[in-house]
Amino acid sequence: MVSYNMEAYLGREHFQVVALGGRKERLERDGVTINGVNHKFSIRTPEEEGPKADLIIMAMKDMGLSQAIRDIRNLVGEGTQILCVMNGIESEEKVAAAYGWEHVIYSYMRMSIVMKDGVADFDPYWGKVHFGEARNETLTKRVTVVKAFFDVCDIPCEIDEDMKRGIWFKYMCNVGENMTCALFGIPTPLSYLLYHGIRVLEEKNAGEFDGQPS
Repeated sequence: MVSYNMEAYLGREHFQVVALGGRKERLERDGVTINGVNHKFSIRTPEEEGPKADLIIMAMKDMGLSQAIRDIRNLVGEGTQILCVMNGIESEEKVAAAYGWEHVIYSYMRMSIVMKDGVADFDPYWGKVHFGEARNETLTKRVTVVKAFFDVCDIPCEIDEDMKRGIWFKYMCNVGENMTCALFGIPTPLSYLLYHGIRVLEEKNAGEFDGQPS
């Protein structure tokens, strides 16, 4: 969902989507409709030779991760950084096993998106891309550079002090919130509001009680 911001800033010749087969044909024919606007991005096949990427963002279901790791091989160069924003807790380890930790930055997304008939609707400022090293008390150069890039692209982002904790927290929310929403028919954005409303109350009240029964 951050793709159209990046293309607008970088220009079409510097932003590409990796795809092949039927997916490539569908993207070239139909494009992607986001918030009522149809976008047709430049497509690059995994076998196609070309410039190495400065930044690769991987977003797919878990079943597609192994193939995606193979598909980006021709795009990974000496200075390439990879963000794998998919759900789950093991994707970074799998990408790093193929390309090395010097190319991989921890990441995840918290975003509420409504998908219907292939059309995506969402508030781009209600949610963020979270990324960073495993620990971020002091920011590394590569994290600082990615943060500056997201800022100029107007992509909301946050660098968690403890990224592993953030990834586990996102996983916990997916398991708890998504299953609960499906069971009770609650729209995910509403559950997100309810959850964060409760968190705000808990934090506000935390300092008002001494833990002793009244």
